[in-house]
Amino acid sequence: MEITDDTLIKKINKTLKETWSKKETATGKSIKVEWAWAPVINRVIKRYRSKGWKVTKYVATDGAERLLYLTFKNSLWVKNKKNKSWPR
Repeated sequence: MEITDDTLIKKINKTLKETWSKKETATGKSIKVEWAWAPVINRVIKRYRSKGWKVTKYVATDGAERLLYLTFKNSLWVKNKKNKSWPR
């Protein structure tokens, strides 16, 4: 499935706006992304980083396939959910 930057950002923002556990607050919220989205992921990461988010990519395996994740952490957002740290 091909995806645009804005569509991926909407998907990510939906997850980021959900309640964070204490562990997620400390270590970041991980979001599984599709390999088909690879062409836009780096551009989207740059947009989040420009808004103060720390974003890391990592690959995990379940033995059968490689899974791609993005982990998001924003200390400003944790302190104040009303800041302007959401990419648009």
